[in-house]
Amino acid sequence: MCPLYPVHFILMYAFVLLPIWLICSSAQSISASKPEPSRTVQFYPERIDKLVEGTSQVVSWTIPKHWNASEMLAPVLLQPEVDNLQIADVSSVDTVYLNRASDKNFSFTVNAKFLGRTFVRVSPVGLKDDSFGDILEISVIRRDTVLDKIFLYSVVTLVSLAYINMGCSLDLKVVWDTIRRPVGPAVGISCQYLCMPLLAFGLSQLFLTSSPSLQLGLFVTGCSPGGGASNIWTVLLNGNLNLSITLTFVSTVLALALMPAWIFSLGRVIFNRAKLIIPYKNIIYMIVALLVPVSIGVAIRKKCPGLADGLVKLTRPFSLLLIVYIFTFGIYANVYVFYLITLDVILSSVCLIWFGFAFGYCVARFLGFSTEDIIAISIETGIQNTGVAILLLKLSLPQPDADMTFVIPIMAATAMPIPLTMVWCTMKVRQWVSVKSSTDLGVTGVTDTVPEDGKAYENGGSTHTKSSSNGSYVAIGTQDDSAAAGV
Repeated sequence: MCPLYPVHFILMYAFVLLPIWLICSSAQSISASKPEPSRTVQFYPERIDKLVEGTSQVVSWTIPKHWNASEMLAPVLLQPEVDNLQIADVSSVDTVYLNRASDKNFSFTVNAKFLGRTFVRVSPVGLKDDSFGDILEISVIRRDTVLDKIFLYSVVTLVSLAYINMGCSLDLKVVWDTIRRPVGPAVGISCQYLCMPLLAFGLSQLFLTSSPSLQLGLFVTGCSPGGGASNIWTVLLNGNLNLSITLTFVSTVLALALMPAWIFSLGRVIFNRAKLIIPYKNIIYMIVALLVPVSIGVAIRKKCPGLADGLVKLTRPFSLLLIVYIFTFGIYANVYVFYLITLDVILSSVCLIWFGFAFGYCVARFLGFSTEDIIAISIETGIQNTGVAILLLKLSLPQPDADMTFVIPIMAATAMPIPLTMVWCTMKVRQWVSVKSSTDLGVTGVTDTVPEDGKAYENGGSTHTKSSSNGSYVAIGTQDDSAAAGV
């Protein structure tokens, strides 16, 4: 008997199977080493960048010789197809059949129709085979007009003047007193620069998955500092004006570091998806430029307080002028924005602003702030400086992305006053009903704007109240009473 019994049976099978396994492995490696014939269409040019609306460009393309469909019963027609026909289309297309084509150039003409990005792919008609052809990327830009330049330069001027006015309205002593009690400012800034960027990024991934450019517009809007209109709405809704002004000022200063930090970190995801290079220098220059007009305003307040008081009186009408200007001449000069408005754009922009209001309110309410502070924190969280977002996007991004992202700040600015106006109207109706009821009962001397405890603001502001000639109360703590008057 074999001394290896019964192991010798296993060894015998191994010796028989080993050569077979080696032969099969060699055949597999040889077949894998042979490259499959390329089925890639070659386009000339390889991509089309910044094709102006209304213009055309001829594109040549070739197919390899080994492409054939001789095994098919009928010839296979190859045809260029545009992904988005609203942006571009093709014409003057050469007729090419796969099993009849020789190795030569074919051509078609790309016609630019509307702002945006799309691509062309050569596909077999009637066959579901995505392996046919490569992609020709196309970007279409608008034709530069004089109105575009006027609008851009005027927005730069108006935003600069608005920041000068904000600097003039600052009482650094009041700001410092507010910061010395840092709970209110810390909560407001946290809501502004933690909640809003993350909320904007999440909404962009939820609603705007098909357009990285619009995602970028929403994200930059969410990273923007608080707007000057927040101070006006805080006054109208009887909030803590000193806390509001402090939050606006601090958020503007912190924007120098926090906006680039968000854009260069989380924003990199969107930039990579959009195949854009982050414009580091442009963003830094733009953010630094915001501090210049604020510094000028602070200097005017220190050197020429009379002039500063006069400029502060113009804060409310000037802010309204900026909003009206953007919604009138801005839309007239950029009428293409209407064609970019979709349900997803509306939902993402509205949710960003309204959820910001709600988040600021809930956080401040949960932490036990006074009603006046809750109003200020909620408004500062929801209101974004869309002027800064517009300038940053317009001056930093290449075309057509700069123009495409413009629609997001416009929609966000449209959504901001809607809930605040509703709250203000509700307050006015309740006050009117209260006054009317008091009048019917024969009660006189009712004041409708002072809190029950007689204090205007707590937890973050040093503002007090005083009685005015008409029996109402106004907030004191800035250099101009008229800028803080309620309604």
